[in-house]
Amino acid sequence: MTSIGVVGAGVGGLHLSLLLQKRGIPVRLYADRTPEEMRASPRLANTAGHWPNTRSRERELGIAHWDDAIRPIRELNVTVTGDLSARFTAPLELGPMAVDYRITMPRILEDFIERGGDVAYGTITAEQLEELSERHDLVVVSSGRGTMTELFPKIEERSPYQRPQRVLQVSVVDGVVGNAEALNYELVPGVGEVVLFPFHAADGENHTTLYMSAVADGPLPALLNADVAGSDGREALDRVFRTIVQEHFPASSALFDWDAFATVGPEYDIAGALTPTVRRPYAQLGNGRWVLALGDVHTVCDPLLGQGANSASASAFIVGDAVVEDHLAFDELWCRRVADRMWQRSGAAVVFTNELLRVPPAPAVVTLLAAGSVSQDVADYVASFFDVPNTAWNALASPERAEAAVQEVGGEQVLQGVRQALAGMAAA
Repeated sequence: MTSIGVVGAGVGGLHLSLLLQKRGIPVRLYADRTPEEMRASPRLANTAGHWPNTRSRERELGIAHWDDAIRPIRELNVTVTGDLSARFTAPLELGPMAVDYRITMPRILEDFIERGGDVAYGTITAEQLEELSERHDLVVVSSGRGTMTELFPKIEERSPYQRPQRVLQVSVVDGVVGNAEALNYELVPGVGEVVLFPFHAADGENHTTLYMSAVADGPLPALLNADVAGSDGREALDRVFRTIVQEHFPASSALFDWDAFATVGPEYDIAGALTPTVRRPYAQLGNGRWVLALGDVHTVCDPLLGQGANSASASAFIVGDAVVEDHLAFDELWCRRVADRMWQRSGAAVVFTNELLRVPPAPAVVTLLAAGSVSQDVADYVASFFDVPNTAWNALASPERAEAAVQEVGGEQVLQGVRQALAGMAAA
């Protein structure tokens, strides 16, 4: 019977392992940490929100343990501040769910173990993959750094940025008093973004994520201070957030009671930057066998739009389906077919995110944001991009496609109004 080895116990690795387990396919999960070690991690891994399609997959896997435990996100509020001014709200029937991975990942790993799952603990290096490939019919790599990542060649034409486009300062905070059950997204072109959303933390309490994304060549990076992230003294970090939000993001600032504002603690801070990168998700080892990459090993998205974990989950199900449908040989042909299917989903997330990183904003983005501010139908359409990024991939591919989307969703009158408004801005 087919045997699968899965390296990495993140979202992609765990979802794939649980799916294969559910389908009766022998799988061994190689995890670098035990559940107890995951819970004891001193720093926040991310603040990823799982959108409805990912949550549906989690229900299918029987791991949706937190649906009723967290503060629900009921709407998406988008504000564009500056020369391009736009604002709209889209209700969310089932919004994203953001729970500390120090809660979710160990519990899901324990689910796998309790159901009879086979787990081996310890760090796996690229040099060990050949040995693993002799034990399994297929090895899937869903976690890795350094030489592990370098095993999979970068695809230059799908990786338009050669350096980070945003510098991040993120923390879990208290003091948000407005739209506390919303995902609030404020964009200031040329400056950056602030995103606020509910977050269920490792302390068991509901707080808010304050996600600050600074344009790398804009005015904010000089005001950020990565050195204070994770420090016991909170005053310096609190001051960074307070100063930048109050001075540069007026819509977000209005949502805070600044007298009550405080970052929660050093274990809830993130600072850094990522270069968006796409790699070919398969490689041949020295023994002739092939390995497949999944999740961040395949595509690294800037976390601005929270697409990474959702892409990893979707790709895990694509791989799981492919294992069931065709297990005759896990050769180059099989890998290429799976890579094409994964790119149709993860590529959409990459393009969606990369378009939102552009400075100045891409014309297609401007058109859709402007239309969303005057048409509720278009606002709802734009909100759907987060859960179904293929829709964004279609609409953001060109200015003409964006206008066609506005016309189809909002109608001819909305399109003509947006054209006139944008022409007036250009002439001013």
